Amino acid sequence: MALAISPLAVEVPRTGGTFHVSVTGSCSWTTTSEADWIVVTHGSGADLGTITFDIRPNTGAERQGRLMVGGHAVTVTQAALDCSSTVEPATVSLETSGGFFQVRVTAPEECAWTAESDASWIEARTTAGSGSREALFNAHDNRNRDAREGRVRVAGRTVRVVQAGVPAPPPTECSYSILPSFNVVPYQGGEMNVLVTTG
Repeated sequence: MALAISPLAVEVPRTGGTFHVSVTGSCSWTTTSEADWIVVTHGSGADLGTITFDIRPNTGAERQGRLMVGGHAVTVTQAALDCSSTVEPATVSLETSGGFFQVRVTAPEECAWTAESDASWIEARTTAGSGSREALFNAHDNRNRDAREGRVRVAGRTVRVVQAGVPAPPPTECSYSILPSFNVVPYQGGEMNVLVTTG
């Protein structure tokens, strides 16, 4: 009786683990792995038996490997590393004086990312990282009356940066005096002089 193997195709998660394949036949058999990330821990027997193998975690794209059992191939497909990430905050508000600010990245530890600035007045102090951590930036002071806006990109995401402008000076306070503060006008009328002094 020829060997019967089930299943002939195995899909495994990115994290790996321990998996099994059943073998049915009337002869002895052995198992070899064609991929270094597929490690056979029990791979020989006669007649009925079970192949046990370990899959190492995947830190890259989807991959395929094979187990060879008595001339039969078992295909193993492992899912890719999902490097989906989030950053916060989505918007950073800064005072006129600028200064340092951080953007928080949340991502799997194996995932690398970069950080950069699209604005000449914002410096990226952290240019690369991996996993979950903060990216550090430094904004120059804004010497203009108008507010300004720039962008930084972290882990493929865009963060809006808004910086206030120089506030307008307060209005000038005026003081004045009038002399005399009162006067007596004759009944027939006439001219009257008043002195106004400002300061």
